[in-house]
Amino acid sequence: MPTSNQDNVSAISRRLAKLREQPLNMSVFDAKLKALLPPDATGEHLQRSLRMRIGTFLSPLRAAAALLILASIAAAYLFLVSAQPVSASPQEMAAIYERAVADQDHTMAVSSIDEARAAIHRKWPKSPDFAAPGNMSVMSCCVHEVGKRQLGCVTFTVDGVPVMLAVADAKEICSPSGEARMISGERYVVASSNQVNMVMRQDNGVWTCLMGRLSIERLAEVAGSTRAERP
Repeated sequence: MPTSNQDNVSAISRRLAKLREQPLNMSVFDAKLKALLPPDATGEHLQRSLRMRIGTFLSPLRAAAALLILASIAAAYLFLVSAQPVSASPQEMAAIYERAVADQDHTMAVSSIDEARAAIHRKWPKSPDFAAPGNMSVMSCCVHEVGKRQLGCVTFTVDGVPVMLAVADAKEICSPSGEARMISGERYVVASSNQVNMVMRQDNGVWTCLMGRLSIERLAEVAGSTRAERP
């Protein structure tokens, strides 16, 4: 007589009940686990091993985080440095003067201050506007760089001596630390290098430097009649 479905279900239920009553034998599992572990493996050893494994996993993450922090610090430092104006050293300014007088470094010949302004604006559209004293013979102009900051220069003659007027954004180029002097009510930073005297000041957001082989007082007198401003 065939067994009914109900009888099959009852038989399976009885077998499952017997399995629940029997204790779980972990000896085989323990034996295999111990075979994989070192002989002196203890609970403490297992915890230490686990920590090492986790540390090994986290080390690349920590290294990546450290690199990210260093990169952020470096980027912030570069941003702060780039935001600071560059100091125009007397030695560098004297070298620019010598090259301009010698018609080097792509110096452009001009015959008036208007031509000089137009030529500088073509090479440096954001250059400050500036004026030179009247009745001065303008010879040339050029655009230089000081610490990757642009500098517009115009060379003319004063008392038969070549003099150069340099103009820059005061946020990008500033006077070096040096002697400050009041001349005719104006405050200048004065400097000298290779017998080239310089008078520097900041006015209307523009840094200017007038230099040449004239006395500081004569340069300051000429600088007092020049003005520059942001366009």
